[in-house]
Amino acid sequence: MAESTHDHLFKLLIIGDSGVGKSSILLRFCGSGDDEFNEKQASTIGVDFKTKFLQVRGKKLKLALWDTAGQERFRTLTSSYYRGAQGIILCYDCTQRSSFEHVKFWQDEVRKYSTNQDAILMLVSNKVDLADQQVTRTEGEEFAFANSMMFIDFDVGRVDGCLGTEAVHVQVLAFLATPPVICHPRLFPAVRRFGGKSAERAPSIFLVRHGQSTWNLAAKRLDLWTMFRQVDHALTTEGVEQASRLRSSTLTARRNGDIDAEQFLSPQSLVFASPLSRAVATSVVALGLERKITLLPDARELAYPWCGPDSIGAATGSDIAERALQDLSKVDSAYGRPPITEEAVKMIDASAATGIWWSRFRESKGQMQQRLQDLLSRLRPADSPSPASVLVCHSLLIQRLFKDFASPQMEVDMPELLSQLRARKLQNCGVVKVLLDDNRLISSAQLMFGTKLV
Repeated sequence: MAESTHDHLFKLLIIGDSGVGKSSILLRFCGSGDDEFNEKQASTIGVDFKTKFLQVRGKKLKLALWDTAGQERFRTLTSSYYRGAQGIILCYDCTQRSSFEHVKFWQDEVRKYSTNQDAILMLVSNKVDLADQQVTRTEGEEFAFANSMMFIDFDVGRVDGCLGTEAVHVQVLAFLATPPVICHPRLFPAVRRFGGKSAERAPSIFLVRHGQSTWNLAAKRLDLWTMFRQVDHALTTEGVEQASRLRSSTLTARRNGDIDAEQFLSPQSLVFASPLSRAVATSVVALGLERKITLLPDARELAYPWCGPDSIGAATGSDIAERALQDLSKVDSAYGRPPITEEAVKMIDASAATGIWWSRFRESKGQMQQRLQDLLSRLRPADSPSPASVLVCHSLLIQRLFKDFASPQMEVDMPELLSQLRARKLQNCGVVKVLLDDNRLISSAQLMFGTKLV
């Protein structure tokens, strides 16, 4: 496995009206080769993205900085770029009062689209070197304090402007990496979290539907004989390709600075799978065997309101891993899957799936709800340092989680999406990210990596 080029990845956005100097700030922060400021920097078309590596307190940090276009015709393009941002810089031109008044609009956009309630907000007053200022520093500071933001005034044309842009760059990253005790008091005099409170960062949970199985294909063709003559259905060739595409898309997204993809693939994230063969095989292809995959019997397909062949297992213990890997090799050896070796099998922890781990008879509703409650507790263990958990499981199980374990707050905040998640299924190898509240109820959800509902 290739060695990681950084210890931490931080996604920062620069937002604000067109012409306030966002692109020039981005160039100054990340460097433009000769480190010169272009006074005629054109209005950004779409989105500009730059990265820079820094060493902060012995850690190598990768800054992914996104310049979202401020022009009215591009505002609909920027919503997806708020996803996963850990820091958001709201910029205005102190010589254009309208750009300061529009900060409220951009703040509302953050509240509407940001998926990270612990994001750090910084208000930047730009072009402070110019004489015809229409917004005073005091006004900017008061607005920032009232809205739980950091504040700084900025002269992008000066190399040493306001403690130096490189100092600001490092201090922002340092704040994100550690508590604010190491931050300069002038830069961060009264820091509060987005929303006015410092909430505990809830780890993300990525729910992944397995790839197309022989059961799915038979159901599509109305082939009842294939559906019911066997149990523990394997992936089809298309199912393997779907898992491969998920792997490829998340790797590409991570290289482009996507925080969610970073969490999804992080070596520190926990990986779980249903012990049913199609889920195990999907996890091997989509997530690889670099991380241990823990099989959870509670993640098996539902046996409520009936117990079908697609919810019954055909192997126990280490035989589960061997069976899944053998099924993969039968589908298409050209994919170059990991060899069926003792070491490969050891990366799949089936210690919880010994004996008869599946439901031989129909589950009662109470039994089903209890095991799903236990499953959610396992996905968000108390005091876990892991940034995320990934679970490869089944469509009906994911539907049932939203039917029975959505929080009242989600009912209010996301009624349309919640209704869709209850009524429809994720596409094969689709991903939905959820957060749990302190009661282990789903407080928010977001379709990831181009996932659609079917």
